[in-house]
Amino acid sequence: MRALFSIFFTHSLFELFDVRVREKNPEHKWSPSGLATGYVILSIIETVTERMSAKEVGTPIVDIIGFIAFPIIGIILHKAQIVANIGCGDPQGESNDNLTPANFFWIAIGALLWAVALLGVYVLAVGTPEFLL
Repeated sequence: MRALFSIFFTHSLFELFDVRVREKNPEHKWSPSGLATGYVILSIIETVTERMSAKEVGTPIVDIIGFIAFPIIGIILHKAQIVANIGCGDPQGESNDNLTPANFFWIAIGALLWAVALLGVYVLAVGTPEFLL
């Protein structure tokens, strides 16, 4: 349920990361509340733009906004992961740094979805490319 409703749990999760990292490295500089708030706001923006796009409201602008929000969310989560690793005493994340065949499968699925989404935005903005006709 926390994954489905992450915007409601992000602040408490990032605060837990902060408590753990302060135990290991009291001088570590980061803003758990600021990053959590950024994640929540961008997640809401991304969801709203996704729904608007599905109803063809504001396209292609809402698509572009969603595509911009998505990687920023990734950056925020990457920073939180670094802090979580430090808090767990594994700053390099070496205990979980191997990719399995299942990881490669899901990476391929994700790349395919991104390619289709980007093609959709291109078609909306420019028109149907020759190779699709």
